[in-house]
Amino acid sequence: MNIRGIDFVAYLVSDLDRAVDFYQNTLGLKLDSKFENVYAEFDVAGTAFGLYKEGEGPAHPYGMVAFNVPSLAEAVAELKAGGIECVAVEDSPVCRMGFFTDPDGNEFMLHEKPKAE
Repeated sequence: MNIRGIDFVAYLVSDLDRAVDFYQNTLGLKLDSKFENVYAEFDVAGTAFGLYKEGEGPAHPYGMVAFNVPSLAEAVAELKAGGIECVAVEDSPVCRMGFFTDPDGNEFMLHEKPKAE
């Protein structure tokens, strides 16, 4: 599998607006985008830090990492051949996401989004 980098790290939060306010106004992070009341993303020196509203994103309460792959379909097939099941695949207006868990139950995402080579 060709993992090209980490696209983002994300936390689950109970109140998205409160969390955005904290990270933007208390820590001084630059808000890059916000999708309805579901997800917000900050640019931290070229790496994305995301916030999912609890109940709208992944279920794991401790956060998640998203690894960039050039082809989600190929990566899912490769993991499936190795006995690793994809929990879900989702499409957004800007990317494709595949959700998995590691042997300890930590969620991670394979994230297909164009990346400069």
